[in-house]
Amino acid sequence: MGYAGLKVNQRKKNSHVLFPGKWLAWFQFIYQQRTQLFQSFARTWLLPVITVLLIILLLFQHGPSFPYRVGEKLNFDLRSHVDLQVYEPELSQDENGTTLVQFQDKLYPAGTLLAKQGERLTPRKCLLLQQEFREYQAQEPLPHQISQFGGLMILILTFASILAVYINRFQPSMLRQKHFRVKICTLLLISMAANTWLDDLAINASIVSLTLMGMILTLIYNPQFALLTSFLMIVSIDLGTAQGLGSLLIHVGGSATAILILGEIRTRTRPVMVSLYSGMMYAAMTFTSAVLLDYHPGTIGLEMICNSSWSILAGLILSGTLPWVERYFHVLTDAGLLEWADSSNPLLQELVQRAPGTYTHSLTVAVLAEAAAEAIGARALLARVASYYHDVGKLQNPLYFIENQLHENRHRYLEPALSAKVIIAHVRDGVQLGRQYGVPSIIIDLIEQHHGTTLVEYFYSQAKQKQNELGVANVALEHQFRYPGPKPQCKEAAILMLADAVESASRALLHPTYPSLQKLVHSIVMKRLIDHQLECSGLTFTELQIIEEKLVKAIHSVYHRRIREVRDAPIEINNGHTEMPAENPTEKPSNSLKIA
Repeated sequence: MGYAGLKVNQRKKNSHVLFPGKWLAWFQFIYQQRTQLFQSFARTWLLPVITVLLIILLLFQHGPSFPYRVGEKLNFDLRSHVDLQVYEPELSQDENGTTLVQFQDKLYPAGTLLAKQGERLTPRKCLLLQQEFREYQAQEPLPHQISQFGGLMILILTFASILAVYINRFQPSMLRQKHFRVKICTLLLISMAANTWLDDLAINASIVSLTLMGMILTLIYNPQFALLTSFLMIVSIDLGTAQGLGSLLIHVGGSATAILILGEIRTRTRPVMVSLYSGMMYAAMTFTSAVLLDYHPGTIGLEMICNSSWSILAGLILSGTLPWVERYFHVLTDAGLLEWADSSNPLLQELVQRAPGTYTHSLTVAVLAEAAAEAIGARALLARVASYYHDVGKLQNPLYFIENQLHENRHRYLEPALSAKVIIAHVRDGVQLGRQYGVPSIIIDLIEQHHGTTLVEYFYSQAKQKQNELGVANVALEHQFRYPGPKPQCKEAAILMLADAVESASRALLHPTYPSLQKLVHSIVMKRLIDHQLECSGLTFTELQIIEEKLVKAIHSVYHRRIREVRDAPIEINNGHTEMPAENPTEKPSNSLKIA
């Protein structure tokens, strides 16, 4: 006991010595790694920090907004803070009774009562108060300006820190996308600059920039990020410019409505419809704030109409500039997807003419992928449109893919490694063709990922068989027969991979019954899962099970229709003589293997 107590006492005595040593080690580590730490900070956070500082400067340069409105009832006396000299019109009559308007120079010394408590502000009184407000801002003492700048900096930095913690905790992928950070920061700066300009242009004209910012953030990322960013920007602007509770209620209510109901844009007029609904909310919040602040009833209606009009203007601007927004931020709305789904697209027309079998295969894959994506809540339209383009790379060598072969199989004359190289190249060729024809980057990504790093099993097994026949020692061949990747990075890419494999393999079945299709789909899904192809897609096991069930039902419906059509239709052979197909065909097609 005594020895143990002695060790504890020695540990306590030495703790005050060791503790500074630990801090010293940390400081040494930071000093040694200072270059790497600075580079890491510069890559990730330098641009957001610069953006925050520019926003602070913009708000400080703008200064507080004029806090009063026509028709507002004052709760206190308003006195002049400075000596104010204004030109006021006075009415007089001449000898003939004609009314004359004369402007006279009038002085309001500091402390003069400008408006009494309980008085409702008239347009003339508001103009006088606005002149006094501008004069006071121009003569504001330096210590007050410094304290105002400090308070503004604390406010913006606090909100920026909240947004940074949210991104780091819930949206870490944004930190890895440099171009995305640049464009988000650009959008925030443009919105802030437009807000300060519009605020001086007309009452509540800043609704245009705030509504536009919220809808664009929803389009390029997601509603959660858009809601938080818009809320922090609105609070920063309204508190930084001293606009009060009324403006805060109006801006938050209207912009939140636009963000929440925007959803997917399937038509170019969708932003206008959304702006109509948000305009109603702006009008409702304007009426609410007017009642709370006891505005004059005669001015409420006009302000409600103005605020709704600003919202509708924002929708019209977004609707007209949507193609440029999509191109700048590299996003694709449903309206854009529908344009690329048009079969008259030059690339699809070339696929129809030069590789009709591949085009038919792509249509079937689109049916499967759309059904599976819709079942788990993924972007079904993206899965369908990407399916149309996923094999466009086969245009370079269409006759080396069995769906386009009529008689001979060209791979009979090639070594397995060379055949695999031709097959694997269709992914790279598809990416190049997509860029050449201006296909959106999100579809090109799915073209690149739809085979992941899977193995071209047929030619790999042939190569292994030749090795065994020649008695060559086991040589690592697998890397030569694998697609370069990357693996599917989203749910839609994973669904496309599974749908493509299921459609290809199912065409080799002699009797595509429901149990055989169910077994086939399950084996393909498990093979991709064991091969770690789905680990980056974000799919859960529950979603994977739903996808499997949907693929079975969709491919069974396709083959069920095909069997019925074959049995009902006679086959024409030998110069007009006809035969009906056998009920139970037993002969295996001579070339039933799908190479893809």
